[in-house]
Amino acid sequence: VFEQELSKQNIPYVMLGSPRFVARKEVQDILAYIRVLAYPHDEPALRRIINLPARGIAPKTVETLVQHAVAEGKHLWSVMDRPVLGDLKGPAEAAVQGFVNLMKQFRARMQHEPLAGVLRELIAKIQYPKELTRLYPEHEEQQSRLASVEEVVNALAQYAIEAKEPSLVGFLDEVTLGDRVF
Repeated sequence: VFEQELSKQNIPYVMLGSPRFVARKEVQDILAYIRVLAYPHDEPALRRIINLPARGIAPKTVETLVQHAVAEGKHLWSVMDRPVLGDLKGPAEAAVQGFVNLMKQFRARMQHEPLAGVLRELIAKIQYPKELTRLYPEHEEQQSRLASVEEVVNALAQYAIEAKEPSLVGFLDEVTLGDRVF
């Protein structure tokens, strides 16, 4: 809250002991999910979340998909979003299709349901809190990181209240341009 108010007032400050809020791993992870929902062809965001939390899409699978995308001159998402994934078979193909279907389902819901509520459901569906528990064994660290995730959801909810026509693209624009302070 202090960081948010200082930023709003353009007051310089130094955070001791923690990175700037938007630079935190969990914030970047959730923003990457939002970016892929808004822009499926955002390859850096897609590569960040494709197996986060782990869903059976191994680095070799990602490498195979990227090789196909490069060979075909297409975006990674375009290669993933087709019925037959070439060299991928069995569990790898099922994992990729499961991820694509999940993202398509939540992207569609974002068009007509409250943005923050859908994001909160996505975070629960992918079991992101469980991933934070796995990554950070100390209870205080887990709680801090979960609070950061919740703050992103709250910022999206506040944006939806304030915007004339709320959208993920609009929210990302505000975050990127610094108009939306967490």
